[in-house]
Amino acid sequence: MALDKFISSVKTEGLARNSRFRVVLSLPAAIRSSANFNQELEKVLLYCDTASLPGLSLSTTQSRTFGEFREIPYEKTFEPLNLTFYVDVNMTVKYMFDAWLAYIINPSTKTVSYYKNYVVPIDIYVEDIMNNTKYQCRMNESYPKSVGAIALDYSSRDIMKLSVSFAYRNFDTIRVSSSNNVSSDPIQVPKTYFQEFKAFQGRFNDFNNVFQNDVIQRVEQNIDTELGYNISV
Repeated sequence: MALDKFISSVKTEGLARNSRFRVVLSLPAAIRSSANFNQELEKVLLYCDTASLPGLSLSTTQSRTFGEFREIPYEKTFEPLNLTFYVDVNMTVKYMFDAWLAYIINPSTKTVSYYKNYVVPIDIYVEDIMNNTKYQCRMNESYPKSVGAIALDYSSRDIMKLSVSFAYRNFDTIRVSSSNNVSSDPIQVPKTYFQEFKAFQGRFNDFNNVFQNDVIQRVEQNIDTELGYNISV
């Protein structure tokens, strides 16, 4: 039965969860050396709240040799990478991306920096609930294209967030093993980031994981009761 196979696969292998991810990026050399941003990068990455795996589409044109038109692809188009960050009380997250944009185009002289000096790779890792990396996507030659506005409101009690949209040249999907050996990552990020991030991420997702597991168990019990299937594995 297809339903039995589906439930067995979910119970034995599990499904990927949107909340299990981490983002790794470096800073341009000029930004790293200013205002100790290199030391603050670890905190900024911890505050990354949402991310998106990049979308890919093909631009096509109509072509006809004989008979009906055919859609012929001629180039790839990449959707922007959107990241959202919690903003700390010292506004470090905001200062960092403001400085990055100011380095790309100097607000005083209006000069534009060399492209190679302000682009960096950005990696997004998708993990399972045991913190094992299952998928890696690397955006090549990335830079912040826009920093979103932050609405201020006397009546609001919400936590401040900052949305940053990144442009990039292209992306690569890198096949990874089940191990989580982050020491081989070519991007120079402090190793303590990964250790502290996993602890932080685990605490952050504990409630969500318990809740989702409880829901899955209840659904399986209902299927057993209502359909008479024995789905235990």
